Amino acid sequence: MGKGRIKNILLVFLLTIAIFSIFRYVVIFREKLELVGELAEVKKEIITLQGEKQKLIQDIEKEKKEGKELSQKVAGLKGNLGAAQARIARLFAEYNQTEKKLEDLGARFSLLKSENDALVEENKNIKAKLSSSTGLKQAMRQLKEQAFKVTKQIIHKADEDKLIEGNNGYLLKDGKPTYPAKIKVEITPATPDKND
Repeated sequence: MGKGRIKNILLVFLLTIAIFSIFRYVVIFREKLELVGELAEVKKEIITLQGEKQKLIQDIEKEKKEGKELSQKVAGLKGNLGAAQARIARLFAEYNQTEKKLEDLGARFSLLKSENDALVEENKNIKAKLSSSTGLKQAMRQLKEQAFKVTKQIIHKADEDKLIEGNNGYLLKDGKPTYPAKIKVEITPATPDKND
């Protein structure tokens, strides 16, 4: 029995190894199936992530393009802003000038209005004065006197312009004669030559 027992032990040992190997094989196969499934899931995730990556790259490129467009728009708007600021400054200067002109015109208007009011009042006084015959006669007399004074001043001015500076027609001025001194010229007949 020694041989049979060794054979049985060996058979049990081999059978145990076979069962252990089969069990181990089943476990490894199951793990392999799980790993293959996980690998398939990971591949799907990789494909999904690569798709998302491509989409993100496209989005980034699109954002870069939009960023460039926006920076160009900003540059254009900065140029427009500078022009608008210059225009606003010019408009403010024009506004200030116009406001100053308006103030000047307002002052002139108030002055003209006060002058107009004074003239209206004077006109009323003159109408009241001229409405009576004595007032009319007095006004005509004043106008004649003013005309006479003005005519006299004009004639006097014209006479002053015509006067020639000199002795004013007098023969003596300051005790001295105004005409040039008289020169006495004597003419004597020539004596005939006796040799002729």
